[in-house]
Amino acid sequence: MEQSSDDLKKESKPDDNIQRLLEQNRINTQALRKLLKFIEEKKPMEVKSSNKSQDIVINKLKK
Repeated sequence: MEQSSDDLKKESKPDDNIQRLLEQNRINTQALRKLLKFIEEKKPMEVKSSNKSQDIVINKLKK
């Protein structure tokens, strides 16, 4: 019995879907790692600046 091209597409489709999902997950994981690295690098700078602004507010309240 011969298989039509539609049948062949249906058979390969689950594998293609899995590969596509794996690739998308890999890309998303890389993006999340980059975002986390960016946030971790920015965090100390923000903490320093927020401490300075807190000091300014405290000094104004003391006056």
